Amino acid sequence: MSGTDSGMKKTHISMVAGKGGVGKTTCAAAAAVHHALGGETTLIISTDPTPSLSHIFEVEDRRKPARVMDRLYLAELGVEEIKQMWDRKFGREVYEVFSSLVAVGYAEFVDFITSVLPGIGDEFDEINKHGLTPDQLVINNVIEVSAGSSFLKAKAEQQKGYLELLFARYQGIKIVKLPLFPGEIKGIDRLKELERYLFLVE
Repeated sequence: MSGTDSGMKKTHISMVAGKGGVGKTTCAAAAAVHHALGGETTLIISTDPTPSLSHIFEVEDRRKPARVMDRLYLAELGVEEIKQMWDRKFGREVYEVFSSLVAVGYAEFVDFITSVLPGIGDEFDEINKHGLTPDQLVINNVIEVSAGSSFLKAKAEQQKGYLELLFARYQGIKIVKLPLFPGEIKGIDRLKELERYLFLVE
């Protein structure tokens, strides 16, 4: 919401989407650090059934939201939170129909539904209904230096074709290449390193 005329501060919402295991959470964490360092009060939210934000930020505070650093907070919405959102939205109505056919308690029913329906957590994003379109493509784990390693050289050659395809297909949006980093990206200092690539910070 933008409230420049009413005195309200302008609010930005950024979403990171993609296949599992491609680095979405890590990139989102680096983006959150970037905005917080830029003076914006920032809340990063994960809806992953097995959330890893606390691990990436090395935060042990289990409050929601938990403070990470100045102006940066995180909240992880795991399975239990998804169950609660599903329950509030339409759980009882669906249960009434289901329970007329099968004798099952409500708690057992919710556990079953939220475990078998794929992508139920994504239902609450509903991004397409709001006309949201991507404005940036992040290509992760790009091998830039392969000297001395036949394995990395082969992988770099393999990536070359995919990179050309992506740049040709998505010419209308900003494309950022992130290098293959040695070791796990974990902790504020490592996230700052990633942030510099993600936002081309000098």
